[in-house]
Parts: sequence; C-alpha cells; structure tokens
Amino acid sequence: MFILALPPWLQTAVAQESEPGPWTYQELCGLESSVPQSWPIDVAPGDGPSLVIHFRRLGFLDARADSVRGHSVCLTRGPRYSLATRVVSGLSAEEAGAALQRDSLQFGQVDSLMSAFLEQLEKEGRIRSSVSIDSFRVLDGGVGLDLEVLPGRRAVLLGLLVGGRTRTSLGYLERVTGLREGIELSSFDAKRLQAELRSTGLFQTVEVPVLLPTSDSTAIVQMVLEDRAPGSFDLALGYLPPVVGRAGTVVGSGSLVLRNLFGGGRALSVELDRLPGQASSFEASLADPFVLGQNLGAEASFSGYQQDSTFSRQEYRLKASLGMGLARLTATAARRVARPGVAGNRVVAGRQVVANSTSRMAGFSVSYRATDAVLSPSRGLELDMEVLRGRSLRDAREVTNLDTLRIERNLLQDRLEGRIRGYLPMAGLTLALGADIRVLVSDEVDASDLYRLGGASSLRGYDEDRFAGTTVGRALIEVRRRLEGPSYAYLFTDIGYVDSAEIGGTDARAAVHPGFGAGVQLETGAGLLNVSYAVNREDGLLNGRIHFGIAFGL
Repeated sequence: MFILALPPWLQTAVAQESEPGPWTYQELCGLESSVPQSWPIDVAPGDGPSLVIHFRRLGFLDARADSVRGHSVCLTRGPRYSLATRVVSGLSAEEAGAALQRDSLQFGQVDSLMSAFLEQLEKEGRIRSSVSIDSFRVLDGGVGLDLEVLPGRRAVLLGLLVGGRTRTSLGYLERVTGLREGIELSSFDAKRLQAELRSTGLFQTVEVPVLLPTSDSTAIVQMVLEDRAPGSFDLALGYLPPVVGRAGTVVGSGSLVLRNLFGGGRALSVELDRLPGQASSFEASLADPFVLGQNLGAEASFSGYQQDSTFSRQEYRLKASLGMGLARLTATAARRVARPGVAGNRVVAGRQVVANSTSRMAGFSVSYRATDAVLSPSRGLELDMEVLRGRSLRDAREVTNLDTLRIERNLLQDRLEGRIRGYLPMAGLTLALGADIRVLVSDEVDASDLYRLGGASSLRGYDEDRFAGTTVGRALIEVRRRLEGPSYAYLFTDIGYVDSAEIGGTDARAAVHPGFGAGVQLETGAGLLNVSYAVNREDGLLNGRIHFGIAFGL
C-alpha cells in the first residue's frame, strides 16, 4: 500500500458545513473550463486527505489538494504513472509470469497481488510462505516494483481438527475431503473442500476450512461444522378441489429420513403416499457412501405402487457408486415386476389392459451437487441423470381371429430420467431454474409402464398423478425473496409436457400443461413449513390446489 506524505495544512483540511449540498472535487479551479466532479463513493465526504490517497492509489502519484472552497476540493491530479512488477527471487519465471501479466495494475492493488501469491502457495499445500517488497525502480513514466516470494515447504498433514456441533466421524470427513493423516499436501483448496462438504447434504453450516501450521513442515486442517437434524419426518398434504363426480379430496404423503447413521454418512428413508383414485405407493432405501471404508458407495431400494384394482408394481434396485469430488458416478441394476388386478385382467380393444411383466434393466447415472446451502440455496447447480436399458418379458391375453390367446413377448426397453436445478442471485432475489425429464422407449407399453406427472412435487396446479405418458417433463421458474435463514417467499411457473401412449384403444397425443402460483417456506419451531397455492388455465384462479408440507426435525 502506498501512502505518501501530504502537506501539513491538508491534514487538518476538514470540510466545514458552511453550505448545503453534496461534496465535489474539481481541477483547474477558477477557470471557466473547470467542472465539478462527483465525489468518489469510497471516500468519506469532505475528507481531503483520503481523496488524495484515493487518486494516488490509482496511479496519480503527484496528486495534491490545493484548497477547499465550500463543498468542493480543488485538486491537481498530475500524470498517471504505470506500475510494473516482477519477482526477483523465490519463484521461477513460469510460476510467477501468469500472475504478473497486468499492464493496468493499479497501486492500490499491490496488497491484493501479494495476497494472491500467498493464496496460490497455500493451494499448493505450502505453509509459512512469505511475500515482501524487495525494491522500487524508477522507470520512464512509471514505477517498477520488485517482489520477493519465499515459498514454504509442502506440509505433512497431522490430522483434522473438527469444531462446531457435529457427530460426524473423522473417517467419513477424511474420505469426503481426501485429507488423511500422514499425507504430504500437494494441494489445499479451501473453497473446494467447503463445497464438497456441503454437497453431502449432512451439514447445516460449513465454514471455510483453515490450514494451520504446527511447525515448519507439518500442519492440521481446522473445520467448523454444524450437522443438520439427524432425522426428519416430512408430512405433505394437498387439497384437490371438487370436480364433477368427485368431492374435494385430501391427498398426502409421509416420509421418515434418518441421516448420517453412526456418523458415517449412511441414510435410511421410508415414504408412503396416498394418491387420488385409490392409488398408493411405498418406497424404502438404505445407502452407505463408503462401503467397508472404501471410496465406493452402495444403495438398496424398494418401491411399490398400487392403482386400485388395475395393477400393482414392485421395483428392486441395487446401486454401486464412486465419488469424484462434487460428482458421483453410479451403476444400477433393477428388477421391475407388474401384475394386473381384476380391472387390469379385462380385455379391451383386443388386448389385456395390463400384462404380467418382469423387467430386468441395468445402466448408470451421474449426479453433481455444488450449492451454497442445502435447504435454501441462492447460488449453485444440481444435476441428476440416469440411463437404463434392459428386457421386459411379458405375457397377456389377446384376441386373434376371434380366439383369445395368451401371447408372450420379450421387449427391449430404454429409460432416461433427468433432473437439473440452477440458482442465481439477482438484485436481492434468487432465480431458481430447473427441468425434469423422464422418457420410456419400448415397442409396447401398458398402464404399469407409464410415468406419471402432477402434484406438489412434479407439476403444481394439477391433481396428484393426473397425467401419464411415455415421456413426461417439466420446466420450472421460481423467483424467491429470502426472508431469514432458509425462509423465503416465492412465485413460480411450471410448464409440464406429456406424450401419452396408445393404450386400450386411446390415441397417443402430446400436450403442454402450464401451472403457476405462489408460496412461502418458513422455518418454525416445529420444523420447516412450506405452503403454496397453485392454479392452472383449465380450472381458473379460484379453483386452485393448496399444498402444505412440514418437515419435523428428529
């Protein structure tokens, strides 16, 4: 930082409030060409010495204040000097060159340049590094600055020092961050480590990790963490307005999630949904991100779906995953079984409504998490994409030449499921953008194969699971106004897309279904509360859907 000597009279040239009006400065005082200029926003109004320092930091080394006239300071800036820097010792030309290619470097940026060197050396795992000014050199129209950089040694890690309120095991933190006792640090990116810890979804707050030297060659990494609630019970209710032939209906779901079991990042979840039309679903899963202490995760899950007397469906999945920083690559094997009920056994348009089917599929998925918060992110990206391929062995009754026969088929099926969310801060608001897509490709489908769309978690403004098709998707836009903590109010627009299949004599068709509304998420003593009101173009503003959800921390 450059602070040059100022004239004694200027040290006490504090403005007198003799005249109202904003402060200005001007050059060539007394001449007709002199025009008052707006006072710099980073300088206190009327502070003449700080005004001079402001311009000297910009390279006007000869700047001086000549007098104060009312609310205006007469200033002589003089020529603007350039600043050239070089490293005279400590780093090779290649190591220092990239940071010094700044022809427009200003004098006030010297401190930040030196700090950048230290940050870069810390990212390389070096401790007790130093940067100092070796000398000045007078150049033609400028000043040369010589820096001496002394890189410290790469630190040997003695371990992690964990503070805050957390029950997470050291072993889990070591595997997530890759920081293990006894390794020599080849890199230390504090922001990346913070993002990796946030991406686990286990922590309410994650402070930036700090590298603390314990000697000239050893160091520890300090982390301050606060766990999320180790478990939660989520209750979601929705009110569907009455329609012809149906009274108003309450639908809902309940889920129990246990996080970070035994401090190792394991998770257990169970969910039960009550859906319209005597339909219900059940899901359960158990996941371990580091099986047997290795960087391999495993997950087993089961899901069941019952649609009145039409059909029932069960699906079993086994997953093996590999963590790669903020991303995770997963291999999946799945078995899906569908059985018709009384209504599904009927023959309509020459074919049994729902076939007996057993499908075996395999594929892979990619997920990525990089957000600044778990419950209410304002910046970042989330991505999940899964591709499955397999065979579906099915048998069903068909009418052929006036005879009813049982036909078996072995069909190739492909499934694609994807989800993406992006969060952008803008003018005190958060813009949340996203899209969901699910696609089934098969030569033959029935009701048990289809994806469903509609409701609080997929397409707001419509009944739960109102639409079904081989391709369903949603684009969403939310504008959020943060209130306090994870609380925010929001406006949203959902645009749904459904490509329905030709089933039971019905024609296949594609349609777009927009919905919109408003809601609020509030942090309460009981838990996180979310309430929204959503409408669609078909039913009008007064016939909307009310969605209510609350997550109780355990």
